[in-house]
Amino acid sequence: MNPKVSIIIPFYNAMSYLEECVRSVAAQTLSDIEIILVDDGSNDSSAKIADDFARADNRIKVIHQSNRGVSAARNAGLDAAKGDYIGFVDADDLVAVTMYEALYRTAAEHKVDIVGSGFVKFGELMEKEKTIASHFEEEKILLKQDIIDSAVQMHSSGCFGFIWRFLYSAALVKGNHIRFDDRITIGEDTLFCMECFLNAETVYILSDAFYRYRIHQDSVMRRKYKPALARSLAIQYEKKLSLCEAFLADRKDEYLYDLAKYNITVLFYQLLENLYNGGHPKPRKAIKELAESEMIARSFRVFDIDSIRSKSIDWLVYWLVRHKIYAPAHILCRRYLFKVK
Repeated sequence: MNPKVSIIIPFYNAMSYLEECVRSVAAQTLSDIEIILVDDGSNDSSAKIADDFARADNRIKVIHQSNRGVSAARNAGLDAAKGDYIGFVDADDLVAVTMYEALYRTAAEHKVDIVGSGFVKFGELMEKEKTIASHFEEEKILLKQDIIDSAVQMHSSGCFGFIWRFLYSAALVKGNHIRFDDRITIGEDTLFCMECFLNAETVYILSDAFYRYRIHQDSVMRRKYKPALARSLAIQYEKKLSLCEAFLADRKDEYLYDLAKYNITVLFYQLLENLYNGGHPKPRKAIKELAESEMIARSFRVFDIDSIRSKSIDWLVYWLVRHKIYAPAHILCRRYLFKVK
């Protein structure tokens, strides 16, 4: 008989956090779960920690693979998962002890494809914990039209964000052959979430905040310069356009405007931050290359930057880049926006 829930935990050199993470999942009040730990070629003691857990608890399975990235690790977990519902946990995070009982009970009661909740940010870089709401005003079943209405504003609202705060029906995921794109190494969960929601017929979101998202110095988005970031985001952009054509054709303009605004005000900022805080050797030249990329150039054409006019430095940088005035944009980024020494 299949377990009710499969939880997939990919990890790479996670010895500092893995034990606490796995204990929080293993202690769930819903005992009928399987926990799949996917070792993505770790060279610290985290692989041994995982194997020790598997020997002590027959609900825990370990997959060891060469270092191929988190997308490939999650796909390996999907291939092994036998549960009726599938969830994901990052190896440095924690979950409340009642999380999966509450989510599974709701999913079973309402017979929905996806069930989710809010989450809590915590960690060494935060003065105090911060609860992030579910982005929906009330607990109710979302039907197909509700999902579409939410999807066209998904980037500005964040309603479909963060893969780990949801349980997904295995029938939904496997029946629609939904996978992680292993070419994408950063932000890989965005497309998975989007594809799951667009294929779902029913969704239920709880107001509780069960998942605990740890913010720390080693978080993926806080490391040194990431050469793969621009390519990963470009691949995501093209796939989002394809999903829009397939599922949101009647609301295409709304979705593309929301996406363009997000690309400029969030992703372009991250790309600039990657150049300057990451230590790119030629950031001035790289700004021009980013501005001329398909994702950013098209987004500037769709989204009117003057609609969010302000006196902030970041807005001025966007305006300068939009008008191809790169030298002053570089100076503002270097001296004021990111304060590179």
